[in-house]
Amino acid sequence: THPPLPATDQRQNRTLPPHHGRRLGIQTDVLQRVSPPKRPTRGLHEYNHHRPHTAIGKRPPISRLTNLPGSTSSTRDIGEYLEPNARISQADQRVHTNASNLRHVLGRTGTAETKNAYVIKSAGRYLLDPATVDVDVWTLRDLMRSATIATEPRRRELLTAACDLYSAPLAKGKDYEWLQPHRETIRRWGTEAHLLLADDLLDSNPQAASDLLDKAIGLDRYNEALYVKAMHARHALGDADGIRTLLRALTKALADLDAEPHEDTIALATQLRNSPDES
Repeated sequence: THPPLPATDQRQNRTLPPHHGRRLGIQTDVLQRVSPPKRPTRGLHEYNHHRPHTAIGKRPPISRLTNLPGSTSSTRDIGEYLEPNARISQADQRVHTNASNLRHVLGRTGTAETKNAYVIKSAGRYLLDPATVDVDVWTLRDLMRSATIATEPRRRELLTAACDLYSAPLAKGKDYEWLQPHRETIRRWGTEAHLLLADDLLDSNPQAASDLLDKAIGLDRYNEALYVKAMHARHALGDADGIRTLLRALTKALADLDAEPHEDTIALATQLRNSPDES
């Protein structure tokens, strides 16, 4: 099982109409499940992410989305993050005002039926409305939870969906102060999905396993477990040169961290290169 993200989680979000409801990678992780917006789709990302609005302190609307997947955030939690220098009462009032403004801003992208539905308040806590907002991070979390208790062939379907979904780090290219621990959690989910699926594919389709692990290494280049699993895939393909290339790549990556491959990894690479025909 995977622990929920902390209550102060925020994420880079994006709203889209249903006919654009394709998965865009974790770095753009909020997709709408609503009727086509009244506002033209063109420029919607610029409007939500970059255009400053006077009513919310000349910040873009998306900066006010702060709650975590499937959970809620209290007024005090949000205020501590967004208004750290304000008095408590003042911060609370600003949170309420900003939440109201955010509802209206997001409501302009939907229809009358969904107006003000994107951010809701229950028992004094704010949350994104799961009936009108879909978040890739939520989906990835749910896929991994379901995969841990599923049996084949459903397990492989869930892991494949998780691997397809994790295509980039959370909020790639951004450096928000709150971001790193949440990016790390989601990286672990994505890496685990690739390792588990590759393990399932290794005997029946080693080429698919090898390709999957190459993708995973590109997303998590310091993770030694990925290189080890990829060596096994290259071994199953009889690719001794590929094993050598993986060890060199791992050595180079770990040098960035002033580290070296584990001695067991080096021994494994030697063993696999010297026995390419063994299963």
